[in-house]
Amino acid sequence: MYAYIFSMYRKQKKGIVDYERYGYLALNDALEDELIEPRHKEVHDKGIKES
Repeated sequence: MYAYIFSMYRKQKKGIVDYERYGYLALNDALEDELIEPRHKEVHDKGIKES
């Protein structure tokens, strides 16, 4: 558990992930609100197969 907390702290400190933005998700959860982070279509559609 401490390793997970430390990894979160390190990612926040290095600027890789901004966990503070995710805190606003509970407040700004309407469909009209802006996205927390941009979607990358390549990554998002990677596992989806269309027939």
